[in-house]
Amino acid sequence: MLLARDAVHERDVRVPRQEEAEALFEIGRMQADMDVGMMRADALDQPGRQRRRQGVLARQHDEVSGQPRAAPEIVPKLPQPGGERGDPVPVVGGGGPQLHGLAGPVEQLDPQMALDGLDAAGEGRGAQVPPLGRFGKGAGVHHRQDVLEPFKTHASPTSCDSRKLHSDLCDWHAGGQGIKRDPASQKEPSMHLARFPRVSLAHLPTPLERLDRLSRELGGPEIWIKRDDCTGLSTGGNKTRKLEFLMAEAQAQGADLVMTQGATQSNHARQTAAAAARLGMACHLLLEDRTASKDPNYRGNGNVLLDLLHGATTEERPSGLDMNAELESAASAERARGRTVYAIPGGGSNPTGALGYVNCALELVSQANDRGLVIDRLVTATGSAGTQAGLVVGLKALNSGIPCLGFGVRAPRPKQEEMVFALAQRTAEKLGCPGVVSRGDVVADTDYVGPGYGLPREDTIEAIRMFAELEGILLDPVYSGKGAAGLIDYCRKGRFAKGERIVFLHTGGAAALFGYDVVLRRPPEILAAE
Repeated sequence: MLLARDAVHERDVRVPRQEEAEALFEIGRMQADMDVGMMRADALDQPGRQRRRQGVLARQHDEVSGQPRAAPEIVPKLPQPGGERGDPVPVVGGGGPQLHGLAGPVEQLDPQMALDGLDAAGEGRGAQVPPLGRFGKGAGVHHRQDVLEPFKTHASPTSCDSRKLHSDLCDWHAGGQGIKRDPASQKEPSMHLARFPRVSLAHLPTPLERLDRLSRELGGPEIWIKRDDCTGLSTGGNKTRKLEFLMAEAQAQGADLVMTQGATQSNHARQTAAAAARLGMACHLLLEDRTASKDPNYRGNGNVLLDLLHGATTEERPSGLDMNAELESAASAERARGRTVYAIPGGGSNPTGALGYVNCALELVSQANDRGLVIDRLVTATGSAGTQAGLVVGLKALNSGIPCLGFGVRAPRPKQEEMVFALAQRTAEKLGCPGVVSRGDVVADTDYVGPGYGLPREDTIEAIRMFAELEGILLDPVYSGKGAAGLIDYCRKGRFAKGERIVFLHTGGAAALFGYDVVLRRPPEILAAE
């Protein structure tokens, strides 16, 4: 597949027509609602329909000779129980002429033809809709992917704004074998994100760019980057997507104080403080000393400085405590003083926060579809689990075929994968699609953690320098730097094949660089010796 040579900025992203998706959806509904009896009744008017069809064809001229085309003999094909996928499905309508060209092979159909067919049906004219149904006991579309498959690279067309998902992506067969409507209620099962409270905080969609120089340097796969460092809130980062849903929930509960916890140089704490400032709420942060660093810049610059600039109050905790328990204890004390507290777990990683990355999965797939980019794998840093869990749920619910690999930044692999899987299950349940994620869909590699959380080793510093020198992109030493170290090592070892298209999701965090200046200034040979 040929890709544009220039990196694509967000302003170059065309928002696909929402009416295209709605047209395809409605055609599927129309097919599913018709039964064999209705179609046989329509077939009784075969002579009239044939005359109308021939009249349309007679008015069409051969492009070469200019002579009218001969009207071919029409032998209508009716879907039989157990019939084949290629059978045309008539739409019952008025007596006007049928639209020519909608009964061709499924591969030839395009969204505009689908819209034309839907428009004709809506005006009372008979229209032949594409042969997209699977016919078993009765006629109609039993699987939504039959309607959408011809138009997708990874999933059905939809808006890049990603404010909602198609309504029946999550009514899964038992065992997760497919998607179907609820035969009992005939209601469309919903994974519609607009059902959940949300405030607009992020600059979306974030850019999807190709990293040409880094790709040439590594000589293997074609590397792309999803720029979630560009979400806009207080230097950006992945937590802003989560906070759109979390802070809306806080508002809905009437909170006047938002509290959360994280490490000293926590990106999540900084973005939470910024979101609270923007929404006019007080913010209190519990910061855990996970590195035991005495460097004054680490303890007072970078994210710590920004926390204070956003008006948050802070208190420290020693390493090794159950920080979510500490958070709840502190929140209870504030509630006893009369405050209405909304407590956000570390990293914003609960089912509400993970919705932000379900939304990101839809946004990424939509961008890929828009430019014909087949993504072979998505990779990102994974820590508190919310980002990877949301991505896995979204990608699986979309039937995208894109695996997501997380490079761990703290916990051992078994624990990290179990954390992600547990949160993915809870997120899928919240969305109404339990069972969409299996245990095998969650994969993490924790070989790039180094000495511990927030402690970068040589390969992390090398990754930060490579991205900065080759692409002008700033990573951080805690999350994105370790994720990029894993990406680079996989490329060098051939674990990502030459020519594969790999998307690296940048989780942001460059503000933390100013707390690591001593480490970043060390020559590579000294780092290697440490």
